[in-house]
Amino acid sequence: MLLAKVGSTRPWSLIALDLGLPAAFATIPPALISRMRRAGLWGGFLAGLDDLATALEDDPPPIDYSARRWAACTPCQMYAAIEQARLIYGACDISDDYHLARMTWQLYTSGHGPFFPGPATPVPHAEETEPSALTHRITRFTATALHHLAGRPDDGPLTWRPP
Repeated sequence: MLLAKVGSTRPWSLIALDLGLPAAFATIPPALISRMRRAGLWGGFLAGLDDLATALEDDPPPIDYSARRWAACTPCQMYAAIEQARLIYGACDISDDYHLARMTWQLYTSGHGPFFPGPATPVPHAEETEPSALTHRITRFTATALHHLAGRPDDGPLTWRPP
């Protein structure tokens, strides 16, 4: 959100909405900025943020993460992709669709799991163990299927890491 605010007059709430983030996020960047200013870190951080904005402007990411968050928050598309994956791969070590949807959402949007826009009361599930290789393949397949089920799939790769 801080990067999206560079050179922008948009309010924090609109930036959160544009990025497909929870509205409650609108209060976090101003609080973070206040803490950095009090600690004397804001000037250096702002210069680094400006450098990052310039680098991304010169070589933009090949993924529209905001569009992906909007596509992935549509339950009918997400669960249709999971159904396709289960038909092809069968069972995996994650038996409930909620947790498979959450893993797919994390991969497809590069988002953090707690921000998955699933139901308020998820199905109880022990997630302490590392998912199996099969589960990783199913998650990648589901994310790719979701990518194609989206109304306007982007042309970017499934995942991307900045240089």
